[in-house]
Amino acid sequence: MLGGVRDLNDHELAYYIAEGIGAIATGARTGGLIEARDLAQVANRVAHDWVDQVLRVNRPDDAILSEDYADDHARLDSERVWILDVIDGTKEYATGRGDWAVHVALASGGKIEAASVGMPDAQRVFRDDLCEYVDGPMSGKIVVSRNNPPAGIDDFAASIERMVRPMGSAGAKTISVLLGDADAYIHTGGHNEWDQAAPAGVALRAGLHCSHLDGSPLEFNQADVWRKDFLVCRPEITDEVLAAAAQLPPQNYERRDPAAARR
Repeated sequence: MLGGVRDLNDHELAYYIAEGIGAIATGARTGGLIEARDLAQVANRVAHDWVDQVLRVNRPDDAILSEDYADDHARLDSERVWILDVIDGTKEYATGRGDWAVHVALASGGKIEAASVGMPDAQRVFRDDLCEYVDGPMSGKIVVSRNNPPAGIDDFAASIERMVRPMGSAGAKTISVLLGDADAYIHTGGHNEWDQAAPAGVALRAGLHCSHLDGSPLEFNQADVWRKDFLVCRPEITDEVLAAAAQLPPQNYERRDPAAARR
């Protein structure tokens, strides 16, 4: 069922959900009345309550996969699944940094059909059907996880003549490539589907390359939601980056426990 209070298509709905979550999360910071862990927990809870109601009204037949919900495998029988990470980069958000993001994506048939990545502190939402990557001079940078950079990343960067820039959220790193502030984003520390779905949807529709590090395509709404790696890069350097990635030393592909990540 489509429609709802407003007759929105999926791209519009993803956009407004990302915008609304961003407003809730930034509003929760008002006055510094709560901080750190308390702030992140409250913002997550309120944002999810709001999204639940939005989807119940606007897409009542769709399933949900989220970092903050117990995984209901009934979603595997659903044609349409919303994949959410209301605050991607909880530590960055809770400590007042700007490199956190909001991830909202709709998956169908293993692919992302609609997606938005919100960057609330920049007051921007990047909607998959209305964005293209900045096709200008190369920045000479690659972005990696601040907390869990790939093993051998310095040698990797040197082999493709780039500098390494640590950053927070997967969404923030993907958007940095889209905006031309970085040429590639490489991750090897393990992700879950909600970390990748919205960034991948926006990146692919914007014209960037997005895949696993071996070049294989990403698939979503799978029984096992864990993914070992992630690559976003300018399309013109895809072959160079994939070749360099094949030379990385063995990585620590540690599975992430969502509950532990929130503690």
